[in-house]
Amino acid sequence: MSRALLCVAVLGSLLSAQAVVASVAAATPLPCNLVVGAQTTNQTVPVGPLPNVGGVAAVGGAGLAPEFARVNWVAGAGSTDATFRLSLSTQVQNGSVAHAGPGEIVVTFAGAGTAALPARFELSVNLVGIQPVQLAVDTGNNGTWDWQYGMTPLVGTTPDLVAQPLQFRVGYDLTAVLPGSAQVDLELRLVPDAITVVPMAVDCGIANTYAVGALWDTRFADLELRAGWSAWHVVGISSQPQLLPSSLTLTAAPCLVVPSPDLVLRTGTLNLPVPAAVRPITLYAQLLDVLPHVRVSDAYLIHLR
Repeated sequence: MSRALLCVAVLGSLLSAQAVVASVAAATPLPCNLVVGAQTTNQTVPVGPLPNVGGVAAVGGAGLAPEFARVNWVAGAGSTDATFRLSLSTQVQNGSVAHAGPGEIVVTFAGAGTAALPARFELSVNLVGIQPVQLAVDTGNNGTWDWQYGMTPLVGTTPDLVAQPLQFRVGYDLTAVLPGSAQVDLELRLVPDAITVVPMAVDCGIANTYAVGALWDTRFADLELRAGWSAWHVVGISSQPQLLPSSLTLTAAPCLVVPSPDLVLRTGTLNLPVPAAVRPITLYAQLLDVLPHVRVSDAYLIHLR
């Protein structure tokens, strides 16, 4: 083996992959209960570790519209974020009662690797239907509810998921006493805290095919510019908007090419290293395609600290 290859091999052994691992556990029993006339259906998940994808449901009733109470959860981590999603759903007819809860789930986000993994977290909730619901989140699992349904959305940061994994205790209870269906979706999302991404120009036709996010694993790159197919990545250190008329883009409104063309590269997903020596820095990024006609994605402002 040459000295160069040996150096690369030694360096590779010193670099450990950075990642986030999500896990969930039932802090209390997780019940679902359904009462239809004289019939009662109960299903419960006991206290203990849970699979990252799972649920519990009580189902009954008859006819084309079954009645139910359901609790589902999904926890996981990708290259740019880590999430926990909790879904509560009920459907009842007149006179029936469905109960998803009460229950408490603890979700843990732990960093794997040797370098610090600072993270930023945010909570979002979506409610469909009119039924009594209770939601609460204890950040740090220290016995205090830091957020309850109806309060300002929960946001925060943690300095290092490797040295100190972050736990959330999520409490919930949904009772359906009115005929109809209801669904409550709660999401906790963590992203790397060293980078802030803000959407700029929007609604230009291919927005859903382009996403920008910071990477947990920064051994070889810090930023992921994710494209659905091979197109031109336009990345600039300044904003230099160029108007593309609707006649050219075949859209109902004009679109802007926001970044100055400091880096123009045709590829699929682009992983971009941004060394600490050049930070802090602000970048602008957008996807541009010319076939079958001129199209641009949403534009993003990216601040790297």
